[in-house]
Amino acid sequence: KPDNFKVFENGVPQKIIGFKRVEAPITALLLCEFSNNPYTYRFIYDMRNAAWEFAQQLRPQDYVALMTYDMRTHIITDFTQDKGQIYQAIQSLIIPGFNERNMFDAVSEAIDRLSRIEGRKYIILIGSGRDTFSKLTWGELQKKVKNSQDVTIYTISTGGALRAMTEGGAGMD
Repeated sequence: KPDNFKVFENGVPQKIIGFKRVEAPITALLLCEFSNNPYTYRFIYDMRNAAWEFAQQLRPQDYVALMTYDMRTHIITDFTQDKGQIYQAIQSLIIPGFNERNMFDAVSEAIDRLSRIEGRKYIILIGSGRDTFSKLTWGELQKKVKNSQDVTIYTISTGGALRAMTEGGAGMD
């Protein structure tokens, strides 16, 4: 409802004269960490569940692609409106190849990939949040994200169940 929002311009409240809720199609890139580590099963389980839940929310007019990362990025499924194709792609993520996870580089590549698409876009980043040795630094990635005005990044952390089990006990790598 309009009463739930306040609009400010240069710190001055503005009067809302029109309000309309629009359900437009979305264009989203699922960017999933798919790397091998000592706790691989639990992290992949979390990642696949989160990706599956996201895919279930898609509407027929939405476009989504699935890209994974370890040392490099891998396009598993290009942009599609076919939920079945996304489900199959998620199910295919079983055995990762490398331990490394270059998250900063993967996010940068995802932004570059989305830059060729018109309009508002989303990156759904599902991962541990760890980066082993990206070429980009955190500061360089932050700058790139800030300059990507039409891309919103949502993050979903994996390994929550494992962290809860090991809290107060033995740590993770």
